Amino acid sequence: MRNAPTVGTALMDFATHQHRNAHGGVVYLIVEELEAIFGYAIYEPGVAGHDLICDGAALAACNLVVELAGKNDGQLLRVMLSRPTPADLEPYRRAFKIQLQFDAAHIAVVMPRRVLNTAVSGASMALRKELEMQVQILMYSGEPDLVTLLSRALRVGLLRQRHSISDVASQMGMSPRTLQRRLQDVGVSFQEALDGARLEFAKQLLANTRLSVGEIAAIVGYADPSNLFRHFAQQVGKAPQEWRLDRDRERPPASS
Repeated sequence: MRNAPTVGTALMDFATHQHRNAHGGVVYLIVEELEAIFGYAIYEPGVAGHDLICDGAALAACNLVVELAGKNDGQLLRVMLSRPTPADLEPYRRAFKIQLQFDAAHIAVVMPRRVLNTAVSGASMALRKELEMQVQILMYSGEPDLVTLLSRALRVGLLRQRHSISDVASQMGMSPRTLQRRLQDVGVSFQEALDGARLEFAKQLLANTRLSVGEIAAIVGYADPSNLFRHFAQQVGKAPQEWRLDRDRERPPASS
């Protein structure tokens, strides 16, 4: 990353190779017309300490962008945190020093798109080529299994609101037909995997934000909130609101 030609290339380096360092979460870079979103999402079910992971990932993302781009005014727009607004905001203001958005679908830094074109200071293209050759040699060592790769792609697809089999297959670098065939070989249905990804994402948003069930349904890709109600009740045995209330009762006091 330090020898990437631009900040955008460096962040894509991180997103492309993060799975070689850790599983259970996925780093992503979403480029929109005017903004870029550099974020982290947990796809592993039932991970404890979501709030702490959320805070740490967002702060790490801030530090990465600042280190790569330099401390230019206005390089970051805001930080999105998938957690409720804390009772004491002062530690967050001191740590991030920019606008904070709580109860968000993303755990991410939002920056102007132009920041991605910023040159990385001190980058060496000669060293970059050497490192790229080393990466190519190791590219397929320890690659995650197909189901893990699909879980990662589905989570990013849901965040991008592009989660059809064509969109996800393209993100995974294969055709929809190839993805279907490979999933059949391991006994996995794409629709079941998508439904599972939606359910886990919805659980995280119910447990860790104050977003309404209707808002959550839209975020996880249901055009009609009743579809989330029905699927949630079938899989969990409770309505989303009831499940959220149970989780709130189990949550330790803020002073803890």
